[in-house]
Amino acid sequence: MTKNLLKSLTCSSALCLEFYDLSNRYYGDFHQIRIEVELLLGGEAQPTRLCYQRPLRRMAVTSALLAEEKNRLITEFLATTLVYFESATFVQKLRLKLQAGEYQVWKPVD
Repeated sequence: MTKNLLKSLTCSSALCLEFYDLSNRYYGDFHQIRIEVELLLGGEAQPTRLCYQRPLRRMAVTSALLAEEKNRLITEFLATTLVYFESATFVQKLRLKLQAGEYQVWKPVD
């Protein structure tokens, strides 16, 4: 399946979010929207790429509503999580969890 970058959002100098479209048509004019969220930690030289373990999904979306529903899913995700990503301590806390092997919500991308 092809990954198409839908949106990239820089939250801080050490954190960037990327949203990839993995949607597909599954029956007639009905599509499954699936958006994978990836997080880049660190600078440009050696960023750590992590993938959110729960892709954003919506089923039975018609072609006419695809763009609107993709934007809605991203907006809803950011409405509940952006406050954490923009927190001054988020990157430090996430790095500590990664070092301890605690991959609860985020997993390293191979």
